[in-house]
Amino acid sequence: MSDKKTYARRKAQRPAEITAAGLAEFAENGFAATRLTDVAARAGVSKATIYLYFENKTALFEAAVLTTIVPVLTEIEEMTSTFDGPTEELLKYLVTSTYARLVGTDAMTIMRILIGEGRRFPDLVKLYKSRALDQGLRILDKIVARGVARGDLRPEIADGDPRVLIGPTFMAAVWEMVFADIDALDIATFRDTHIDILFNGALTRRTTGDSDTP
Repeated sequence: MSDKKTYARRKAQRPAEITAAGLAEFAENGFAATRLTDVAARAGVSKATIYLYFENKTALFEAAVLTTIVPVLTEIEEMTSTFDGPTEELLKYLVTSTYARLVGTDAMTIMRILIGEGRRFPDLVKLYKSRALDQGLRILDKIVARGVARGDLRPEIADGDPRVLIGPTFMAAVWEMVFADIDALDIATFRDTHIDILFNGALTRRTTGDSDTP
């Protein structure tokens, strides 16, 4: 491969490499304490090179959101739009994917910053809401509307807050961030319990309480 092609390939990879380095620095130091000088050193580039791709540290945080969380949401949204099976299977896919791709992964760094430093940096919270959270809420709304229309979900679910359907996922994430070293969560068991409660509370076909009492 020619030097020119090698350089072009490296240049194309550079934004992703800088983003990965930034995410690693955010994980170690938080948002406020992360310095672009250290990000550059970790990525093996000069600080000036970072500014060719990212205007500031906030732009780097945005890139981290777009590479760690948004692809997961987009994949789930595409699945939701094309899926033709029962809502029970769709909900199971949603919950399973969320635990597998977000809990205990690099996405936790984003959540840690939002929880720990969001009040100090409200622009990060607004950025995350517009670039990721709103998409996630849109997915939940679509699943609920689809499920009610098909008769898979109880109609009352549409009048409630759909965030409840996925809320335990965030409980698991926060638990892992705070208590993992002293009381680690069994993610698989927690996830399965979440799914069981979800199915027995939202679906029209109940596993308990449906039979007539003599």
